Amino acid sequence: MPEMVQAAFSATVPAGAVRELGSFKPGILFIIPSLGMGGAEIQLLSLLKGLNSRKYRIAVAVFYRGEALEIQFKALRGVQLFDLGKRHEWDFRHLMTLSRILRRERFAIIQPYNVSARLIGIAAAKMHRVPFTVVMERNAKEVYSSLGSRIYHLLERWAIRKANLVIANSQAGREFSVVRGVAKERIKVIYNGIDPARLCVRLSREQIRAKHLIGENGFIVGMVARMFPQKDHPTFLRAARKIATEKPDVRFLLVGEGPDFERVRLLVNELDLDRQVIFAGGVDNVADYLNAMDLVLLTSKKSEGCSNALIEAMALGRPVIATRVAGNVELIEDGVTGRLVMPQKPQELADAILELLKNPEMLPALGGAAKSMALQRFSHQAMVKSFEEVYDNLLNSKDRDSCK
Repeated sequence: MPEMVQAAFSATVPAGAVRELGSFKPGILFIIPSLGMGGAEIQLLSLLKGLNSRKYRIAVAVFYRGEALEIQFKALRGVQLFDLGKRHEWDFRHLMTLSRILRRERFAIIQPYNVSARLIGIAAAKMHRVPFTVVMERNAKEVYSSLGSRIYHLLERWAIRKANLVIANSQAGREFSVVRGVAKERIKVIYNGIDPARLCVRLSREQIRAKHLIGENGFIVGMVARMFPQKDHPTFLRAARKIATEKPDVRFLLVGEGPDFERVRLLVNELDLDRQVIFAGGVDNVADYLNAMDLVLLTSKKSEGCSNALIEAMALGRPVIATRVAGNVELIEDGVTGRLVMPQKPQELADAILELLKNPEMLPALGGAAKSMALQRFSHQAMVKSFEEVYDNLLNSKDRDSCK
């Protein structure tokens, strides 16, 4: 076994033990900025639930603590959670904490999620001679949320080319990686898998309606999305305003939180939609809310990867309308498994919603086709198997230097 890989296995072996390859589990460290209710966090949680902890030594390093999914991550058996102690955007003490962990623990693979974690994970892997880096690409375009994210994107454009493998969750993500200079042979597409637990409905449609004072016959148009610019809640609301003038009994249900919450709330007031729009906030069981919606929207204005909200809504048999952007077009066949509209076009979105409202017989057909497709195509078991094949291929590769 090459010395570099041997080090990744042997660093945590007690003194005097026999240090042979087959005796110890290879360590995989996943790095992620936070454990909030975001797509990357949900998919990492889903992956960790399926990975064989008897086969791999699994750990997660997180920049920020105290987010919505932390309890679920802590509950995972066979997964070690490291708090890197980052306090704010410009606090870099977490880099020293990560360095200490890598010196002490040693891992065979580092797999970082999201831009800042990818940059730091690749650099740390090179510095500490971690044999392999597998980075995740969940976007199809660069998405900026702050000045800091722009700086990270600029630096990461160079660093990501140094990764052994880039895993995209869409063909659009694969093409984006190629544009950024990653060699095609270093990119693999693994679509998101639907965690069966996230499809478990605990509260009935009637209970959700009663909770939010929605009548039994009221039509609910909803969206599950973090409130930040990319999801384009203003287009959702401007379409809602157009519908409300014609169908005042329709209710618009928004599930999710985020930095744009106050801006969205003020726009609701400005558009005089206070009676029609319901804010559910962050919820523990998204399936309850998706199941209560008659129509599920996703109004992303630039791109998506493989949207958890969309594939979960489809798996629950909900008819969907989404914007015609990279990522979404891989999930929806227009007119068959859902509807596609152009981004940032409130009138076009409103027209598509009204067409379905006026022709309700179309809804079961769209929902049924969506459910069949989603359950066949986005298997949780298949996703986990694909990741394990990636890890095994790297660890068992005879020519480990060929990926560098």
